[in-house]
Amino acid sequence: MNQGMKQALKDGCEYVCLLNDDTLVYSNWLSDLQLVFNFMPKVGIVSPLTDYSAHAHQDIKYCPYHIGKLINTHVLMFVCVMLKKEVIEKVGFLDEDFKYGGYEDNDYCLRAKIKGYQLVVNGNVFVHHYGERAASKLPIDYGENLKKNKEIFKKKWKLNSIEDNSWYENFFSLKNSGAEIIIKPKTKV
Repeated sequence: MNQGMKQALKDGCEYVCLLNDDTLVYSNWLSDLQLVFNFMPKVGIVSPLTDYSAHAHQDIKYCPYHIGKLINTHVLMFVCVMLKKEVIEKVGFLDEDFKYGGYEDNDYCLRAKIKGYQLVVNGNVFVHHYGERAASKLPIDYGENLKKNKEIFKKKWKLNSIEDNSWYENFFSLKNSGAEIIIKPKTKV
């Protein structure tokens, strides 16, 4: 992904969209994601709702009440995200220590939040995610890969000192996701 992000910046793109290859998009999805940046300048990364996410606040199955709303949060799964060019310039690229996916998105979100950017789920956009189809094609055991990446994440963010896994629940649960409805548009954004 970093290769594509670097090329997009080299080509002068103002926004970069990262999209899993096991997704299905609908009309106007890209322009509707971009609209958020036009009226919310502190937003650095925006995601649609989906139907297969490790983060409940992005998953329509768990949060149907997010449809039609903009949700401020502290973490996004990078199934589909749009980033501003300035975010990439200030935050950098995805950490390649996280191999084959898993936790690189969480790491990036934390780095973006530290730089002062907001992360938003645009509930006016939906992208279907088949889920784990890409992972099943990898030449590795994806479950083992996730465990390794989790350990990299814990070490990088100094979470190893926490004896139990309470940090995990606090970071990833819906009630602690930081998800809050910030705008309830009457019409499509």
